[in-house]
Parts: sequence; C-alpha cells; structure tokens
Amino acid sequence: MRYALKFVLMTLVIVSHSAFACREFVGFTEHLKVSDARDYYVVDIQQFDSNGLRGRIVKSFNEDVSVGDIVSIGFIQGEQAYARCNTRFELGVVYLLRAESIDGRLETSRFSGYNISAAHERFSAYVQDIEMARDSR
Repeated sequence: MRYALKFVLMTLVIVSHSAFACREFVGFTEHLKVSDARDYYVVDIQQFDSNGLRGRIVKSFNEDVSVGDIVSIGFIQGEQAYARCNTRFELGVVYLLRAESIDGRLETSRFSGYNISAAHERFSAYVQDIEMARDSR
C-alpha cells in the first residue's frame, strides 16, 4: 500500500510539472518572413536593470536608432506566454531583436522565439533576409 501511494504521488508530481512546463520555440524557417525591416535590431546586451535590459545597437534597420546608441529594452506589458518559454538574455551576447522603437526605447516580446542570439544557426541568414527586405523598399 505504501509503495502504491508513493507511485501515485510521484506520478502526480511528474505529470503536474510537465503540465506547467513551457515550450521552447522550434519553428525556425530557413528564411525569415520580414514584413517591415524597421522592426528589427541587432543589439549587444550590456546590462540588466529594473525595467528590462540595456544594450548597444550593433546593426539598425530603423532610422530612429543608430549603430552605437545605448538603448533601454523593455518587454510588452501584460503579454500572455501561452506556454512559451521566456527568451533567456545573457550579458555580453549579441541578439537579433524584433522590437518597436518608442521614444528611443525598444519594446519587445519576452516570449518571441525570433529574438535569437548571434550563436543561433539562423542568425546570419535572418539578418541577410532583413537587409534584403530593407533594400527592396
């Protein structure tokens, strides 16, 4: 009886944990479909702060923000995760961000699978796709 109770409890723990687990984004396509190149930035994350992140612009596809600018990066308020995992930003790492520029501050989704680091296998291809979209406007 004691073993049966332990088995039931362990099963409940495992099942309940997986029910609350988030899912990593795995739907990376060969090419990025870009509706507006101005929504993308390549940013070197330099600091975590109480309002989000601070980073240096490495590449900008938007006239509002220039290469070398230090920008605050915030997250969309009230956004639902829908079981998607947070993007795990690291200091000193360069990321491709899809964000909106609002008064010199970038607003991005904390759950976007397309906020990828420069180490990601699709990073270079996606940056090229954005450059091509920008050049074709």
